[in-house]
Amino acid sequence: MASPTGKSILMTDEFRRALDLMRAGENVLLTGKAGTGKSTLLRMYLENEASDKQILVTAPTGVAALNIGGFTIHRTFGFRPGMFPDDLSADGQWWPKSVLKAADILVIDEISMVRADLFDMMDIALRRSRRNNKPFGGIQLILVGDLLQLPPVITASETEFFETRWSSPYFFSAHCYDSLGLASINLTTVWRQSDTTFLEVFNQVREGSVSDNALNLLNQHVDPSFDAPDGWVTLASRRSTVDKINHQHLEALNAEKFVSVAEFDGTADDKSFSGAETLNYAVGARVMTVINDGAGRFVNGSFGTLVSATDEKLVVRLDHSSKEVELGRHTWDIKTPEVSGGVLSSKTTGSVTQFPVILAWALTVHKSQGKTIPKLFINMTGGMTTDG
Repeated sequence: MASPTGKSILMTDEFRRALDLMRAGENVLLTGKAGTGKSTLLRMYLENEASDKQILVTAPTGVAALNIGGFTIHRTFGFRPGMFPDDLSADGQWWPKSVLKAADILVIDEISMVRADLFDMMDIALRRSRRNNKPFGGIQLILVGDLLQLPPVITASETEFFETRWSSPYFFSAHCYDSLGLASINLTTVWRQSDTTFLEVFNQVREGSVSDNALNLLNQHVDPSFDAPDGWVTLASRRSTVDKINHQHLEALNAEKFVSVAEFDGTADDKSFSGAETLNYAVGARVMTVINDGAGRFVNGSFGTLVSATDEKLVVRLDHSSKEVELGRHTWDIKTPEVSGGVLSSKTTGSVTQFPVILAWALTVHKSQGKTIPKLFINMTGGMTTDG
């Protein structure tokens, strides 16, 4: 069995138990820190064990959905922005969906970002669509994610109302949660980290229980005057900080500047893809790829430097291989699930076209999630309030 890095990994007892539960049709919550093989295990089950099933693969955001080849929850269920569970009553504001009736298995990736109200809405929608009053209409649920990474987002205007209905923003505070009988599998073996000291320190930070030894080790790496050199990535919690750093580095380049504006069609918007709505670039710019290359030369999250640039194409020298790759604009198709002849399929309802890179002298916490960054400077200016 292959890990996310392509190396073989052992079939652990955790993997066997998870596969046994999923094969048996149980509702499963698959958790674990980064690098424990959650995605690998899910892909193995879906491709090899459930090929005869009708499967809906979903995620809470457009980018997360693209990463797993699935659909957003809102697009799948036909939910409009700002809807709450009360809006799903049978008064014409929402109509049952045929795709929800046809599916055997519902996969929800990045479950940590799913709000309690959205989880309750999904339960109501599935019961109505499937005419089945069992939790989630009797569909098999597979929930995947790290609950100590990015949290659900509740806006300031929603907070007061939300707190009167749910005890926390997380999906496990949904009113339907206790009735699901979820079997929880926590994967613990990390396959892509060999530095055990580093791993232990960051596990303590992740869990919010840092020993004095770990704190001393972290403090040895604090430098208020540090200026990240070439090849390093600066991580910040605020988009404004990241934009400022990238702008300063770009302006410092003695090269012609170019601008590429994303082209949107149909139902697509700036949240539908992982690229930049407006990409400013020049030869010498540090960039990160935001798609997987079909030829295997790079993955979503590979870093490199622009060595050639025009209005129509980019040439990137990749850090990991030193190879130069030519990139034109990429089109992300926005898909919506549908049922044809009783079989789940999808149709394209929109698209976004843009170069498949973003500036990468600096990244936000959200953009860095799941990425492997060899040299990292964490900018703590103004505090780091983002979970994960």
